[in-house]
Amino acid sequence: MTRLALVNPSDDRSYYRPAYPSVGLGYLSSFLKSGGFEVLTLDAKFDGISLEEARRELLAFQPDILGFSAMTHEIANAARWAEDIKRLFPEALVLIGGVHATVNAEGTLDEFPVFDIAVMGEGEQTLLEIAKSASSGWGLNPLTMKSIKGIAWRDGDEIRVNSPRDLILDLDILPFPTYDHIKSPIRAYPILSSRGCPSKCIFCCRILGDRIRTRSPQNVVDEIRLVQNKSSPELIEICDDTFTLPPSRAYEICELLIQENLHEKIRWFALSRASGVDLELFHKMKEAGCVKVDFGVESGNEEILKRIRKGITISEARNAVRMAKEAGLKTGSYFILGHPEETAQTIKDTINLAVELNCDVVSFGIMVPYPGTRIYDMAVKGECGYRLLSQRWEDYDKQIGNALEIEGLPRSELERWQRRAYLAFYIRNLRFAELIRLLISQRRLALSMLRKWANSSPRL
Repeated sequence: MTRLALVNPSDDRSYYRPAYPSVGLGYLSSFLKSGGFEVLTLDAKFDGISLEEARRELLAFQPDILGFSAMTHEIANAARWAEDIKRLFPEALVLIGGVHATVNAEGTLDEFPVFDIAVMGEGEQTLLEIAKSASSGWGLNPLTMKSIKGIAWRDGDEIRVNSPRDLILDLDILPFPTYDHIKSPIRAYPILSSRGCPSKCIFCCRILGDRIRTRSPQNVVDEIRLVQNKSSPELIEICDDTFTLPPSRAYEICELLIQENLHEKIRWFALSRASGVDLELFHKMKEAGCVKVDFGVESGNEEILKRIRKGITISEARNAVRMAKEAGLKTGSYFILGHPEETAQTIKDTINLAVELNCDVVSFGIMVPYPGTRIYDMAVKGECGYRLLSQRWEDYDKQIGNALEIEGLPRSELERWQRRAYLAFYIRNLRFAELIRLLISQRRLALSMLRKWANSSPRL
């Protein structure tokens, strides 16, 4: 029987340590195991496992297929891991999955020869089909490879891209993800209650579809109960793109949590749109054990919000945050600097709105032109004042990246505005102690940003 190793590589150079393990690897692992395959899962990124430690575990396991997962700014590091590990298993088939491989499958295989197959989109059924084909008498020959939907693959010197695989419509058929492979304590346990996003934001690529596919409320609550009984995590993070869409389903999940007395045992948080919500829903979320709700506000300028097709207004953002606070929930707000035709004035609008909202948590990222997005196309073509500075994927990080700049806002200026935004948020709201705690708790990020920031800041 084919043995599969799923690897989420770590990077010693990264400032970032994820709050929870990879949900994708959790689902892939449980799905493949339910299909009868032996799987070794290494979430090196979450567990802080070094390449040397990963080698030892893989040598003991002896995989036939190596599957790696990476986002855009991690893809080169994943290739380095794959090249190193491939030397240990020269006959192993090497796969790459994740957002970058999905939107840039042919380019990924062309740029990184170590990868034999790029898995596009949802990987459960695709990986299971690959594993079954590898275990069959015929093996993974060109004829069988042509029949597997949702992959790009090497056919001699050619790269072939197969037709996409249909999305899984009934998510309840999937076994719950497994995290038995995780070695570190899971402070925030991830629950994915839906896939896909109907929003049309031009800075985001929707690799899981442009419509929401939901698990049934009972299926979601069953997983939460299982998690609570098994490990009693400190927090549960519902990591949907938008938990509150549709509001009726979110309300029903909350009702079930209360009916089954889980609301007294768990604390959870989620991401919400600023539109389509009301005070009743936030009160119900609070009653059901929710402690925080986050909002992707993105900008404090109405014209920018229209330009990026966010689908919300500043008034809706204000009302959503106000209602969440009124319901007793903590709040988070997320902003981006560097939108199309951004100016110093529109950035000031964003900072002023962030200060006004005064959420418990705030993030100011710099726009990243991720492949597969309209922003990337604009940057490549030089539209809306954009200038693409790099196609070195390590530069595609929203906090410390170096991928683009805007006419009138060179990269160094954007980075100074980013620093100014964080300082203004905490200082103008008289939250000095929190600023100090943030710098200490996120010291790796702070040091990375400080190394890049210039000495002076623009004035507000």
